[in-house]
Amino acid sequence: MILEVSQYLENYLWPNFDAESASFEHVMSIILMVNEKFRENVAAWICFYDRKDIFRGFLERVLRLKEGRELTIAEKTNYLVFMINAFQSLEDEIVSETVLRLASLQSWHSLSYGRFQMELCLNPDLIKKWKRMIKRESKEAVKEGESFDPSSSIEVNFLRNLIEEFLEVLDHKVFPQNHLFNDEDDVQADGFEQVDDACVLYCERFMEFLIDLLSQLPTRRYLRPLVADVAVVAKCHLSTLYRHEKGKLFAQLVDLLQFYESFEINDHVGTQLTDDEVLQSHYDRFQSFQLLAFKKIPKLRELALANIGSINKRADLSKRLSVLSPQELQDLVCC
Repeated sequence: MILEVSQYLENYLWPNFDAESASFEHVMSIILMVNEKFRENVAAWICFYDRKDIFRGFLERVLRLKEGRELTIAEKTNYLVFMINAFQSLEDEIVSETVLRLASLQSWHSLSYGRFQMELCLNPDLIKKWKRMIKRESKEAVKEGESFDPSSSIEVNFLRNLIEEFLEVLDHKVFPQNHLFNDEDDVQADGFEQVDDACVLYCERFMEFLIDLLSQLPTRRYLRPLVADVAVVAKCHLSTLYRHEKGKLFAQLVDLLQFYESFEINDHVGTQLTDDEVLQSHYDRFQSFQLLAFKKIPKLRELALANIGSINKRADLSKRLSVLSPQELQDLVCC
């Protein structure tokens, strides 16, 4: 707060910033000062307008800040808050130009093969767009004398890496003692003192970040399939923090994320789905699952031939899947 009052960002950090030579501490200091401006509800991006080209370089440094470095949980949280602030500033041209690249069709390079095929089948209009994008990327790679490798692009890996980092924290860092809980009572009683509050705050912020992405059409369009592909909501529901006394806010945010992920809207057109379209989409998913079960898992032949009404509810579906061993269930998921 004191540094913000003395205009530390405007008078020192930004005038002396160079994208090529700036240290990690210099970049992180600018991130912290921008976050402070947002916390005080002050216009945060105005000071960057006089050096727009340099600002693009700064954002590139921010996107690659984690390469070859392990951040502390406090640094991860502040980094995440900066990304939340950036995605909430899409109306600002100097920010949206770089940030929207992370929410482009390129991010689908990181989808699993099955999910990618499903998305293209559901959106045939994107097939031509995808082919044009691949052709353009390969030409650019040839022009620069490099081999075409989309998996090395920051636009492809950024969000996926963030999600995987979050799941790592959720699974292994929130409870430092790695204590295992057998039921809900144990979670509330035994584990109360073993929670890392900084990690809980990080998890809450990450839920806020994903909610922002899925509640805006420009970012939702291509990033919702990625969030669904990693099964973020399901893994959060299964986490210990979701049932823990100190995870009440986290649980509320997870439920809100689930609401936005399944929001009844056409992601690519922006129109509201009718009740019939929602129901048809639901039936199509079940039918696809039945076809997969019929083709890959002989034990699920009964499920594959059942009418959808008999497997529509969680309890009924769980009963049908109980004939599989844990390894067979895992193989089914991998399919």
